[in-house]
Amino acid sequence: MRPEQIVLVSAALIVKEGRVLVGKRRRGKSDPEKWEFPGGKIRPGEDPRDSIVREIEEELGIGLSVGRLFDAVNHAYPDKSVLILFYLAEMAPSGASSEYSSRDHDEILWAGPEELLRLDFLDADRKVALSLAEAMATGGVS
Repeated sequence: MRPEQIVLVSAALIVKEGRVLVGKRRRGKSDPEKWEFPGGKIRPGEDPRDSIVREIEEELGIGLSVGRLFDAVNHAYPDKSVLILFYLAEMAPSGASSEYSSRDHDEILWAGPEELLRLDFLDADRKVALSLAEAMATGGVS
């Protein structure tokens, strides 16, 4: 029996003016058209915060300032398990554009708390979306 593969991932909760940046997965990828928080796999020996900075620069072309850990989620998919570390983050001043293109997403959206409750998130991101919506609505995250 093969040991279960655990993939380590870091994701950014990029909050600006009461909204958070989310992406809709491209058609042709696994779980197409599901919404997710941007991020990616942590390389061996890489700090999770450095991973987020690298991934967001690669995916969206913006720099980040990474803050505190908001949540950690372990989720089992049929072929693997993922451990996702969700960090609060802010865009670097040079990343303050309103237009973004993504190699991994068909659509990028700045979502408010109400939108976070409506969007069809990946299973692994859903709990965090709900927690973040509540924190944003009560002023716990701005």
